[in-house]
Amino acid sequence: MPSSTYDDYLLRQKPQLAQLSQYYAALGLDAPLLWANSELSGEPAVATAALLHALLAQVTPADDHAWCAAVRARDVNVENEDMLAQADAALRALEAANVDLRLLTPLIRVMQAQAVRNIAALLDQGPQISCIPLPPGREAHWQLFSMDAGQSPDREISGLYAWIDGSGAI
Repeated sequence: MPSSTYDDYLLRQKPQLAQLSQYYAALGLDAPLLWANSELSGEPAVATAALLHALLAQVTPADDHAWCAAVRARDVNVENEDMLAQADAALRALEAANVDLRLLTPLIRVMQAQAVRNIAALLDQGPQISCIPLPPGREAHWQLFSMDAGQSPDREISGLYAWIDGSGAI
């Protein structure tokens, strides 16, 4: 007889976790039953998972080289025309030098992953982590809170940085 796991125990205690955990599994989260259990315990698991998923979706998958076409088509969320023109010129120069632009995908990914990780740290830890200059004698702080329907609005979302390792995967 196979040994029982903690997941088995949770499912026996709370059978509704099986359905709730499907959302977290679909997002690729490790331990989806634990995420579902956190949700049942009143933690802002849905909001945290959705935000993590959205942040990590900003990192180009390793086998996706469409970023080049997106830059050329100006199909990026950048409104600085000079920056876009410089990027397009750089791509043309690399192609003229017979550089396979797909080789740049790891570089693109590492810069995106760094930005996502820095944003997660900034959201979690506020101005202290990033040395944001503040006026002398004045402070600024922030926190994220879940506003899920039917739930208390004072459920803090935290720990994003710990979930994001920089790889673009959870």
